Amino acid sequence: MAGLVDRKASMSETTTQRVKASIRLDISVGVLPPGSRIKLQELTDRYEISAIPIREAVRRLAGEGLVELHAHKGAVVRRVDIRFVRNMYDIRSALEQMLVSLAVGRSGDDDIEAIRTAAADYETASGANDVQEMLAANAELHRTINAAADNPEALRILEQGWELVLALRFRFGFGADRITTIIEEHRLLVDALARRSAADAVAITREHCDSACHDLVQQMKKADIQ
Repeated sequence: MAGLVDRKASMSETTTQRVKASIRLDISVGVLPPGSRIKLQELTDRYEISAIPIREAVRRLAGEGLVELHAHKGAVVRRVDIRFVRNMYDIRSALEQMLVSLAVGRSGDDDIEAIRTAAADYETASGANDVQEMLAANAELHRTINAAADNPEALRILEQGWELVLALRFRFGFGADRITTIIEEHRLLVDALARRSAADAVAITREHCDSACHDLVQQMKKADIQ
């Protein structure tokens, strides 16, 4: 009996984690944009699953700051503004500069090749004007660098709430010259990592974060989002 209970608990936890990942993805690609209400019935239909794991997943996402729980409105994807975006990029810039510095000394040839491949994938996706694939390739590039740094606690902090920024990027897109700038910054970053130059990698990472923040803020201002 105890074994059966343990298996059921494990299956329930796995289901909740899967649903949580699905909701996070829907937030990051703008299916559930900031400020939108999370409707339980819509998610049960969308994911073809019962309400119980969805409720638990939403509760956990609220604990991570992605979702807000209101007494009368229920669950709502957290609203964001320009101040939020700037704060998130300040945090990301500081952490990524630290992580890329660590990655220079800890990454192997396979890591460098994976980063180079992700940069190439970004260029291919940009040529096809596929924003979702661009975001995925960009995430893979930074994920590989950050994983090589081998600081899981920093990664946990880095990812908290970032889906909201991705949702904004997916919604507002990029400025006229931003994609060209990103491609050049990626190339410079790959080169700095391949040369094992921590100083150059840190400087490029700082500029990469600063320019990304500036571009997203400008896009939000054009849409009259303050």
